Amino acid sequence: MRQTAEEAETIFYVYVLDENGRLLGGLSLSDLVLADPKTKVRDLMWHRTISVNLRDTQTQVAQTVTKYNLLAVPVVDDQGRMQGIVTADDALDKIIPTTWKKRLPSMFR
Repeated sequence: MRQTAEEAETIFYVYVLDENGRLLGGLSLSDLVLADPKTKVRDLMWHRTISVNLRDTQTQVAQTVTKYNLLAVPVVDDQGRMQGIVTADDALDKIIPTTWKKRLPSMFR
């Protein structure tokens, strides 16, 4: 994670994949960092992970992010293989009017 930290847009969650790249679950980075080093990932992770499909519209993704109060959401294909993530700010760009964004203090951008 340290090697790719500069390239990563967000590192709020860690997603767990099987050997075929299918999404199995996830956990928060803080849970991982604060856990006893002997704890297995499967004991820390949540097994029911909210995700969106590659074919979902930006509006659908934004609704999912908003409904579940997510900082990021994994994107999966029809076989459940993770293809990437969408961050909350990227998802909400679609539904927050540009005029509102201009009024937001710079600390929220």
